[in-house]
Formats: sequence, structure tokens, C-alpha cells
Amino acid sequence: HASGRIRPHISHVLPFDLALDGLELLRSRKSTGKVVITQ
Repeated sequence: HASGRIRPHISHVLPFDLALDGLELLRSRKSTGKVVITQ
């Protein structure tokens, strides 16, 4: 939200080459928040 009042919980930040690992975290429900994939 533009006012900055919504702050999602980011549980993992992974580089692009580990994107499949990030998907596995989501699939296995081991993530407690957002999984962010970076370049």
C-alpha cells in the first residue's frame, strides 16, 4: 500500500538460480511468509 501501512513478512530472499528451492519452500509449506526471488 502506498501509505506504507501494509508490511508483508518476508521469510526468504533467494537469488534467481535458487528459484526452484523457493518454490519447494512454498510447496512444502516451510515458508512462514513471502519468498522473494532476486536477480
